[in-house]
Amino acid sequence: MHEERDPVSILNKWEQNNKTIAKRGLKAGLQDFISSIKEFPQDLKSSIDKDLAANEFPSLRDLQGIVKKIIAKVLKRKKINSLEEFYIVKEEVINETSELEVDARNLLDKLLTEFEFSNNKKKGN
Repeated sequence: MHEERDPVSILNKWEQNNKTIAKRGLKAGLQDFISSIKEFPQDLKSSIDKDLAANEFPSLRDLQGIVKKIIAKVLKRKKINSLEEFYIVKEEVINETSELEVDARNLLDKLLTEFEFSNNKKKGN
């Protein structure tokens, strides 16, 4: 893989320039991965879980639980507080196979719009 396309090389380069950007990039990549886990074949999920356990990391179920907790918090407070929450909520809303009820999906969609509007207003757009 070419260095400019290799995720590890990109992350290392970001880390040299700015650790905060590198951390945000890694976090966003992990969130995308966690969101897509549902679509993985069961044998792949099992293999990933074994690897995670062997390295003493949380299981896929634990990682997916983090996303569900964030969604529940956003629904309870009826507000998205961060860009991290925004992207997690957005992934859940656009995922047609998610277990969200229609009312919850509609509320989250409204909260996404409010967050975008609020951020654009802060930036002066």
